[in-house]
Amino acid sequence: MKLYQDKKIYILALSIALPLLIVSCRTSFTPNISKIKGDHAQILVLKYLMQPMASGPCLASLVGPPSAKFHCMQWVANIDAAPTYERARNFIFTGSGDNFLHVIDANSGAIFSRIPTTGRVVTKVVFNPDGSHIYFGTDQGVVCGFDAFKFTKLFSFQADSRINNDIMLVSDSLLFSSGLATVYKISLDGQESWRAVRPIGASRLRLASNSNLFFLKSDPHGLASGDLVAAPHPDGYISVFDFMTSHVLHNIELTQGGIRRAFPDIVAPMLYVGQALWVASYDLGIARIDPRSGQIISHVLDQKGQSIQHIQEMATDQERIYAASNNNLMAFSLGGEIVWQKNIEEFKTKNARYGFPFERFETSPKRLFNGLPSRLLLSDDRLIMATSLGAMGMFDIRNGELRQVVGNSLGFGPKIDFLGNQGVIAMTPRGSLALFLLEKLRKGGNQL
Repeated sequence: MKLYQDKKIYILALSIALPLLIVSCRTSFTPNISKIKGDHAQILVLKYLMQPMASGPCLASLVGPPSAKFHCMQWVANIDAAPTYERARNFIFTGSGDNFLHVIDANSGAIFSRIPTTGRVVTKVVFNPDGSHIYFGTDQGVVCGFDAFKFTKLFSFQADSRINNDIMLVSDSLLFSSGLATVYKISLDGQESWRAVRPIGASRLRLASNSNLFFLKSDPHGLASGDLVAAPHPDGYISVFDFMTSHVLHNIELTQGGIRRAFPDIVAPMLYVGQALWVASYDLGIARIDPRSGQIISHVLDQKGQSIQHIQEMATDQERIYAASNNNLMAFSLGGEIVWQKNIEEFKTKNARYGFPFERFETSPKRLFNGLPSRLLLSDDRLIMATSLGAMGMFDIRNGELRQVVGNSLGFGPKIDFLGNQGVIAMTPRGSLALFLLEKLRKGGNQL
């Protein structure tokens, strides 16, 4: 009261602040805990959110030399690093907004080591079979091999552009592709075995890809000889290579009836289930193909007979296929029929009606799941998905019902992953590492 000598001013200030306080407390989403059932029911609980980078570039440096008279704001571009968990030492390996691979103690979030790199690390870290070496790729097209314990460099291989897919370890070789659609096979000491250069059209922009390469062992029935590599192309087709020679066996076009689309990019991970390779093109829809014969088995259609477009993520538990776009999360049978579909655009925050002394109005609710979907994580009866501008959600894998929401409006990178069976790790668009633990839900209580 000493701050306001006039009681009328105090009452007016309180009348303005109180409605805002009430609204701020009510604009959050509350999941239905009663739907999370069973003795092993679990929820996600944030353990920590830490920034691996020691420092970032100065925002002032983008417009001119920094000045001592002004505060320097740290600026970080969007991060699409892929955190990788090593169970043996309980370490998390991840890139961030700087040119380092960060080694983090998963239990405490403390930095164990920083490995200098050429460019930002954008792939998962791959270990050789005995865990003594690690391999990863950067946005500058460099693939590196390091000693996993001494963190000394073993080799550095320069590709023609950004490493576009997570690196595959196949026998004694590494497989990866670049942003210019070139596919590489190198040895574990960095020697090039072959590269397959594929031309790309220069008449349009390309979408960011979270797709993958796929390796197929030789057919035991003798229908096709030799091991195969299937690689997506941004112009909407799949190239099938001979693993040993890089000879192109098939280029499988996903176009239906010769119709060209604006964005034929294959941006979702490819899945091999039931002797069929599932492939999703952004504008051409989902197709089931036989990579050995080079034939399309079928196109996956909705109830109206239309192609299912704008799919950006896919995953499987070998019983169903799960797919996500900006607005929908759905499940398919292995034959391509839709089992369930959820419009994630409908999940929104709750907003209370409130008013100022001078006017009354009601704000519109905001989307919980906004932006691009992340990698889909499947475990037991749950599906976990994050979005680039919104929250991370846990869904019932059987019917798509939403169980829980965490990290509302935080935003996450496209490559989230499990922390073993303990939880989920994810990078935010500004380079922070978030660790969510899976904790058992207490009966009769709300742990959120």
